[in-house]
Amino acid sequence: MQRVQLLSVRFARLNLCSSFATVNAAKQPKRLPHGFNKPTAYSLFIKDNYVQGKKVTEEARRLAGLWKSLDASNKKNYVVQAEKIANDRLAAFNRLSEVEQRIKLAQSSELRKKRKENRRLDALREFRAKTAHPKRPGNSLVLFLKDHMQKKTLASRAQATEAMKSGAEAWKNLSASEKKPYIDQAREASEKYAVSLKKWKKEHGDAYKELLNSFALKKVVAKKTGRRTRVQRRTVKVAKARSGSRKTSAKKM
Repeated sequence: MQRVQLLSVRFARLNLCSSFATVNAAKQPKRLPHGFNKPTAYSLFIKDNYVQGKKVTEEARRLAGLWKSLDASNKKNYVVQAEKIANDRLAAFNRLSEVEQRIKLAQSSELRKKRKENRRLDALREFRAKTAHPKRPGNSLVLFLKDHMQKKTLASRAQATEAMKSGAEAWKNLSASEKKPYIDQAREASEKYAVSLKKWKKEHGDAYKELLNSFALKKVVAKKTGRRTRVQRRTVKVAKARSGSRKTSAKKM
C-alpha cells in the first residue's frame, strides 16, 4: 500500500513538472513566428545596401564581399541593432494573448512547410530541365483540342474556355473513323515517350532518386516493446488479488 502511495506521489510530481514545462514552452517558444523572429546583423546590412535591378547572384556576391571588408565597429552597430529589433519583436509577441500566439505559431509553421515544399519542387523541376526529362504526350482528345483551338481566334480567357467546351462536344460527336487519326497519333507519341523515359531513367534515375531522398522527411519511429512497465505489472497484480478475494468470499457465502 505504501508503495502505491509513493508511486502516486511521484506521478503527481511528474505531472506538475510537465504542466510547468508546457506553460513555459507556450510563453517562450523555441522559434518565434514570421514577423516576430530575430533578424541577423547580415540581413540588416543587406537591407541597407541591396541594389534593385541587378541579378540576385551577382548582388549576393557583391554584398558578401562588402560584409567581409566591413570593419568591426560597423559590424557591431548592426549586431546591436539586430538585438534591439529582436527584443522589441519578442516583447510584441509576449503582449499577444495565448490564443493569438498559437495562431501565429501555426501560421508560421504552415508557411515554413509551404516554402520547404516549394524548394523541393523547384529542385526537382530544375533537375528534370537540366537532364532533358521527356515530356508526357497528350491523349487523343488533347491532340484534337489542340487542332480545334488553332482554328479559333482567342482574345480572352473566357473565349478559350468556350472553345474548350465546344471542342469537347465536337469530339463526342465525331465518328470512330474521324477519331482514329488522333488515336493513332497519341499511341505513337506514347510509345516514343515510353522509350525516351526508359532511357532517361537509365541515365539519370539514380541521381533523381537521391535528390528525392534528400528531401524526404525524417520520421521518428518510436520503439515498441512488449514488456509491461512496473506500474502496469503492479496494477494487474492488484486486480488479480482483488478478483481472487471476491471469488473466495463468494465461495464462503
